[in-house]
Amino acid sequence: MTGIRDMLIQVGEQTLVFKGNYQEWLEETLQKSIFRDKLYLKFTQYASYSRLWELSRIVDQVERFCKEQNLQARKCDILDLGCGPGNITIPLGHLGYNVTGVDIDANAIASIEKRKKDLDNVRFICSDALEYVRTYRGKPFHIVICTHMLEHLKTPEALCCAVHKIMYKKGIFILIIPNLLGLSELLFERPAMIKRVLSIKIIPGRDHVQSFTLKRLKLLFHNCGFQLKSISSIASVFSLPFLGQSRFALLELKLPLPQFMAQSWVITAQRNHQTC
Repeated sequence: MTGIRDMLIQVGEQTLVFKGNYQEWLEETLQKSIFRDKLYLKFTQYASYSRLWELSRIVDQVERFCKEQNLQARKCDILDLGCGPGNITIPLGHLGYNVTGVDIDANAIASIEKRKKDLDNVRFICSDALEYVRTYRGKPFHIVICTHMLEHLKTPEALCCAVHKIMYKKGIFILIIPNLLGLSELLFERPAMIKRVLSIKIIPGRDHVQSFTLKRLKLLFHNCGFQLKSISSIASVFSLPFLGQSRFALLELKLPLPQFMAQSWVITAQRNHQTC
C-alpha cells in the first residue's frame, strides 16, 4: 500500500480533490518558515497555502488582542460565524480559547462533533448566522470571526450591526472577504462573467451576491459601529485553485500587494462606542 490517494478536503466554500497524501503534505508544509511553530495548523483540514495563511493571520490577531487586553486564552470568548467543518474553530479550541461555532449546515456540524473529541471549551450550534446573532442573549463575545460569508448575504449590514451588539466594548471583528477586483473573484467566483464570454459556467453555484472594495468595506464598518484596525491580503495570481498546493503560492505571503492584485482581505475591525 503506497498511502497515496485522492482525498476530498474542505477548503473554505469549496471541496477540493487533494492529489496525494494529505498528512504528508501538511507535515511538509508545517516545516516551511512561514508556518513553522504554528502547530495548531495540524488541527485544520485546509489543503492550500492560502487558507493556512488566512488561519494563521486570524490566530495572530486573536493572540495580539489578548496580549493588548491582558486576557488569558481560557477567558477569551470567541464566536465563529459560518464555521463550516470547524477549520478555524477547532484549532482555536486547541489553543485554549472558548469558541462557539455556528453554521446552518447540519452535516458540517455533525462532522465537527466527531473531530472535537475532548475539547470542552468548544461548542457548535446549527443555526442561521444572522438569526443566531439577532436572538443571542448570553455573555458578550470578545472576538467575532466571519470568513468568506458576507459576500453571500443579501444584507451584510444587518449581520455586522447585529454582531456589534453582542460584543464587549473593546472587542474585535475579524473578517475575510474576497476582493471585488481580484483575479480569482473575477474568474472563478463570478461564473456569469465567464458564461457571457465563453457560453459556459465553469464552477456552478459559486456566484457571490455581494461585491466589496476596500472603500465599501470601510463605509460598511463605519455605519455599523466599527473602525478598521488592520488590513492584510494575499495575491490572487498565486491563489488560483490549480496553484493552491504549489510552492509558488508561498510568494504571495512575502510580497506587499497593490489593491488590484489582492484575492481577499483579512480585516480586523475594532468595536467603538457608536451603535447602529
